Amino acid sequence: MNVELTQLGKKVTSFDPIYQFSATELESRFLYVLKQFTVQVNEVANNEKSIINEVVSCRKKATQGFLKDFETGKKQERYIPHLLPNRTAFKDNYFDLSLNSHFLLLYDHMGIEFHIQSVTEIMRVSKELRIFPTINLYGEEASVLNQLVEYLTTNQYTVEFVSTDYKFNRPGIEMLKINRPKV
Repeated sequence: MNVELTQLGKKVTSFDPIYQFSATELESRFLYVLKQFTVQVNEVANNEKSIINEVVSCRKKATQGFLKDFETGKKQERYIPHLLPNRTAFKDNYFDLSLNSHFLLLYDHMGIEFHIQSVTEIMRVSKELRIFPTINLYGEEASVLNQLVEYLTTNQYTVEFVSTDYKFNRPGIEMLKINRPKV
């Protein structure tokens, strides 16, 4: 997404601990994950394989664009290595929108405190946060989801579940949309 939005003239910053690695190392990791994923695909019903093949093709294309852009993007500080829930270097309300894809909630075994601290830090620097998907690695509702929503609503955040068109991880087609408390 960083590549595409940058090409459209938008200002985008992505942070992730994997950005400490080189493009070559990231490509190697992607190929490893893709190989594992391909093994799992063989266990899927035939009627869903075309959907999965489409997703794989889309991810390959996105990864190629990302890898081509990565070193330039690092120099431009569009890709910043950072590990949540540690505090970022960004000022309060720096971003209009933060997207968290396939990380928070997916790894619910990291616990509710990790999720609260991570979301709190992202919301410190963002006006809005969108988390996708709301399921864990096993395709089940994330075990920390209800506690996180309760924490956020208790602290005056607006929380909304939004259905998406992305149908790969059934039932994980919902996104959690979080807005800062109105002052």
